[in-house]
Amino acid sequence: MRFGFKATNNESEWEALIAGLTIAKHLEVQKIEDSGDSQLVVGLVNGEYEAREDSMAKYLTHIQSLKSAFQVFRVLKVPRAENTRADQLSKLATAKELKKN
Repeated sequence: MRFGFKATNNESEWEALIAGLTIAKHLEVQKIEDSGDSQLVVGLVNGEYEAREDSMAKYLTHIQSLKSAFQVFRVLKVPRAENTRADQLSKLATAKELKKN
């Protein structure tokens, strides 16, 4: 995924989750299971952590509004080493977008 702004790792995780949920909502998907390697993002989404920064609270509010569209919504924490497939897919998508431009 490529952003038109500078993003931290956590912001990238949020943006990817928002993009995925938005697409799934438009496709009328009913059950979502996502995995991420950001302990902060997964912890916030699952209610294990409290949002202390305004930016994190805004992302969390956005996710909460999107997740109401699904019957089942789960976000699982995976070790970074096990998240390589998602990282590879995001790099592939970025590479394809660069070729278009």
